[in-house]
Amino acid sequence: QNIEKKIKEVLVNSGLSEIYTYGFVSDKDLEKANISEELKEDAIIVQNPLSDEYRLMRPTTIPSMMQILAINANKKNQEAKLFDISRNYKNNQNQVENGEVPLQENILTIGMYGKDVDFYTLKGILENILEAIGVSRYDVEKETKNESYHPGRCANIKVGIDTIATLGEVHPEVLDNYGIEKRAY
Repeated sequence: QNIEKKIKEVLVNSGLSEIYTYGFVSDKDLEKANISEELKEDAIIVQNPLSDEYRLMRPTTIPSMMQILAINANKKNQEAKLFDISRNYKNNQNQVENGEVPLQENILTIGMYGKDVDFYTLKGILENILEAIGVSRYDVEKETKNESYHPGRCANIKVGIDTIATLGEVHPEVLDNYGIEKRAY
């Protein structure tokens, strides 16, 4: 809770607004965000969903953030700087079918677009967060395989062998799928 409080403080001081998103998505949401087949397979299927929009428990928070950015862009907001701290759910190794609790991860998702926003703005915010929570040794490595992001404008933050963050520009195809005409990160 203390770490989450420090993270929120850095984000609000950086001009971001907190949002809250649903933990459910549809198959179409995952497709629109170019989510990998491997990650789609980890999605938990709800047996009696309220509608097809809530058929899956989200394995990633990217579609949820993209929906909110699209709403802002469609309402002609010139800039949006948002963050969400919520969970994603993964059915690794068929835990649900085996009667076990699925993997639940708390995830920080930042979404932004606007005049003064670029890759380095996002990277700077992330570096401020790492400093605030006491992470001083990390590496930034180029990421080219994540199809939600622009292939030449994406990176992973690694601590040792663990990837703790992925950041980058949203893939132009994903932006088109959501009707966003500006670069988003």
